[in-house]
Amino acid sequence: MTRSAVTGADLFRCDGRKALVIGGSSGIGFASAAALLRAGASVFISSRNPERLARAASELQPLGPVGWAAGDATKSDEVSRTVSSATDVLGGLDILVVSAGTSDVQSIFSVTPAGFDGVIGANLNPLYLAAHHAAPHLVASGRGSVIAISSAYGVIGVAERVSYSAAKAGIIGMVRSMALDFAPHKVRVNTISPGVIETELFFATLRREADPEQMLAKRRAMHPIGRTGKPEEVAAVVLLLSSDAGAFIVGQNIVVDGGLTIA
Repeated sequence: MTRSAVTGADLFRCDGRKALVIGGSSGIGFASAAALLRAGASVFISSRNPERLARAASELQPLGPVGWAAGDATKSDEVSRTVSSATDVLGGLDILVVSAGTSDVQSIFSVTPAGFDGVIGANLNPLYLAAHHAAPHLVASGRGSVIAISSAYGVIGVAERVSYSAAKAGIIGMVRSMALDFAPHKVRVNTISPGVIETELFFATLRREADPEQMLAKRRAMHPIGRTGKPEEVAAVVLLLSSDAGAFIVGQNIVVDGGLTIA
């Protein structure tokens, strides 16, 4: 089937494509892996926790071929090993999704230098290392796509998120630069910046609040649409950027936030 003959839902198919999802054991990463499998891709997932990763792979396997390997996305040798394992299992690499990082609730008055460095490194290093080590394989594919998960907090200023907002804004800037490096090699690089998404981590954090229900209502009210997002809603945009439907989207930051950044 030629590109000119591909229309409608076929544009979002990823048949025969090979995807590595860093941070694929939960949340947006897991939902992205599931969406890619349903669209016909073969998927390899990685995260730090081998037990959670094994459970995630078991849940995903009914959808299609899944491989996995545990590794710390902030350590070069472990990311290199993950990329090698993924390309060995998949037979190459067409799609790289990086959904890894951490948050922190600190203002400029309270954050320590070590705390600031930790949040910056935990968010920027996984994207740099994964793209760096995967670059030869993505270029060889001739239709590569790199998708980084940032945050709406990297687009707007938010009180007491100085480290996190800086890190997520850094992802958006890194993607724009990488997009220009990769574009001559037919590899597209883009960012997705979600609003508040109802992941396992979100609810775990919520449970630590004095009044979880009140905080949940507050988080939902932040979005003009009146609710928080679902991981599957972000994964739908991952699918767009992975497939021929997104073939002309390069170096963009797609905000998926229920209107948060325009409120």
